[in-house]
Amino acid sequence: YDSYGYPIFSLNGISEILQIWGETSIHQYYRNNFAFGREIETQQVDMLPGEEAFAQLQEQDGINIEFVEDFTLGYKMEKSSEEPLIRIEPGWFYKYKGQWVELNVMN
Repeated sequence: YDSYGYPIFSLNGISEILQIWGETSIHQYYRNNFAFGREIETQQVDMLPGEEAFAQLQEQDGINIEFVEDFTLGYKMEKSSEEPLIRIEPGWFYKYKGQWVELNVMN
């Protein structure tokens, strides 16, 4: 979670934390070592209200709403292989059958 309480998702695993448990405690812990301190470019984004975004999710083909476990505002983290910058963009995300998916919102 970021400092505002919203989760950060990534498709390539750069935001993941790996825990390896022993019998009663964590034996090993791995995470990426990012330092977020300098903003290169910022842009204000107007997000679709949650009720409207969820209504769009309900209308999507192939989605059985009974399998939607969670729905939240969050951030998508991406890193290009060509440059050292990390891009973070807001979006709506839902947990479907145990997997987090970004909602493709239609404005």
